[in-house]
Amino acid sequence: MTFAAAHILTINGGSSSIKFALFEANALLRPVLVGEVARIGQPQATLVVK
Repeated sequence: MTFAAAHILTINGGSSSIKFALFEANALLRPVLVGEVARIGQPQATLVVK
């Protein structure tokens, strides 16, 4: 049996955006990805993932 590496997901919700990040759960807490959903509720809403 193999085990997946542990990760930590952070989510920060604001009035018109949600920011999120996924980190490796180790001593360095290296980000695996970061992103943002912006202008929620508006026609020009965006999702950006890096």
